[in-house]
Amino acid sequence: MLEESLVQGGGSATAICRTASVGGDRQEQQQGWPRFRRDLLTPPNLVSLGRIAGVYVAMALYLWGFPLIGLIVGLAAGLSDYADGILARRMKLVTPLGALLDQLGDMLMESSCILLAVVMGAWHPIFLYLYLFRNLTNVSIRMAAALRGQQISSVFLGKMATNFIFYSILLVFIAMSGLLPPASARFLVWLSGAGLSVGLLWGYLSMAIYVRRYVEGYSGQ
Repeated sequence: MLEESLVQGGGSATAICRTASVGGDRQEQQQGWPRFRRDLLTPPNLVSLGRIAGVYVAMALYLWGFPLIGLIVGLAAGLSDYADGILARRMKLVTPLGALLDQLGDMLMESSCILLAVVMGAWHPIFLYLYLFRNLTNVSIRMAAALRGQQISSVFLGKMATNFIFYSILLVFIAMSGLLPPASARFLVWLSGAGLSVGLLWGYLSMAIYVRRYVEGYSGQ
């Protein structure tokens, strides 16, 4: 009888623990959604969301035959990348969601614009492959490092790569806008391709640094 009571008591305790755990999870979820909505609707994060939307609007305008309007929309979306960070710091609204949206916005903008330039025949498809390989590798390395508590911070070469890629995209979009004579447009396409190549070179050098840091901090656990 004593053993049965102990077993039954243990089962009741386990059930209580499980109930408490489920209740705690639900409470965290209820608290998480209001915080998520609050952070999502801050001015810096709304700017980041606007950048993502603006990039796809600009792409659609280019494909529908309105390259000049697409260039203006795309330029505004690209320059907003500077605005969200400035707003976040000045308004003291730096959030984890903001960091996620900023990184996501950069990757979506760059990959989508490179894809459009490839589709319209301005750039070779190898540029898109090299860009995606580098960025997917970086994201995977950082995620794997974060799972074991290792933080891999950004490096200056990575920021240089981002700047080169952004301005190369701007040049190729100007070339595809129809505003310039054919000879000038061809020169801008060549110049943008050269700039993108340099940006990818910096990007791969920064990727090598991330891989080295990951290996140095690897514990196998």
